[in-house]
Amino acid sequence: MRRWITGIIGLVVVGASLWLASQPPMTVQVAAAGTEFSRPVMLQDIATKVIVPGIHDFQQRCQALAQAAEKLQATPDEAKLKQTQQAWAEACLAWKRIQWLQFGPVKDRAFWSALTYKQIYPQSIEKVVRDTKPINEDYIAEQGAAAKGIYTLEYLLFDLPQGQTAWVGQDGKPTKVGAPRLGAKLLLEGESAPRRRAYVAELARELVLQLKEAASIIDAPDFVVSYVKNGQDSVNFAVNGLLDEMESGVVNVIRLYVDQFANRSLRYEQIEGYAGGLSVQVLEEELAGLEKLYRGAGGVGLDDYVLHVNPGLGDRLDKRFAAGKAALKLLRDAPVDQSLANSYASMEKAHDELHELEIQIKLDVVSSLGVTLLFSSTDGD
Repeated sequence: MRRWITGIIGLVVVGASLWLASQPPMTVQVAAAGTEFSRPVMLQDIATKVIVPGIHDFQQRCQALAQAAEKLQATPDEAKLKQTQQAWAEACLAWKRIQWLQFGPVKDRAFWSALTYKQIYPQSIEKVVRDTKPINEDYIAEQGAAAKGIYTLEYLLFDLPQGQTAWVGQDGKPTKVGAPRLGAKLLLEGESAPRRRAYVAELARELVLQLKEAASIIDAPDFVVSYVKNGQDSVNFAVNGLLDEMESGVVNVIRLYVDQFANRSLRYEQIEGYAGGLSVQVLEEELAGLEKLYRGAGGVGLDDYVLHVNPGLGDRLDKRFAAGKAALKLLRDAPVDQSLANSYASMEKAHDELHELEIQIKLDVVSSLGVTLLFSSTDGD
């Protein structure tokens, strides 16, 4: 009889637990702080303070890039080239701050990849340069992701003196140096210069055009309402974006640099943002964007959600973010290749600190917030 009663009680407890787990945690009391946490308010803050201004910032930076490229095309000189290069750098960093949005809710990964495809294919880009068809909106629309987007613009705007085949040597000097990859120089000199400038201007215009489409979504009256209404789905997108970019956009990138350098096989072209002089900044800005998402840009964020379900975890994550930022800050004074050669231990430490943050999110945040993973991890954790 006692076993039977115990079994019934167990079933009731399990049933109650399952029912509670299925209910959306809308407003709950935070015992530690004595205040209330509201998931709808959190989602509203993420939408209005992170997503909307983040996309608008990227859009405005691309508009500035398009204006600079148009001036470069009209009256090419060194000053206008530098202005276009600076505008590109600001647009690239604005993208890094919102790169987690590839998971949604504004357009899908295919849309963002078409604008920000990282892999550079010189043969595809140079094919456009050699072509004789007019470079206009329709022509650019026909091109694949490997011949357009923000990283193709980097290829066209900046020189890579070491060339496509050069490796980073153990002393920080290039080995297996090939012919210099000329971008900036060929925008001002040579027979292809006018077409290259037209290519740059049209690529920048396409970024602006595509981002108008994204902006129309976030500016719609029902965007924030729908984002809040979607509840756990919106939480899933946010946490998956946070985790995926922490892993693939920060941790695995540094791991690639560390491992390839140790194996003496790291090519300069593999270092994101190297030609444009942003190799460390892109890592810092991506981490800053992820932390902005986590903290709701100073409003109610995922950090508050974590704090109310697991206060200890919230404290640990605060320390992990601080440690990761501090480790990257130590690398700020030199590009990645020089940091690897002169401060390899600091680069390894940056990886280790950020990897611990990634693991903490993957194991504890996901389970604490009841998040469904929407991607397959590639680092074996």
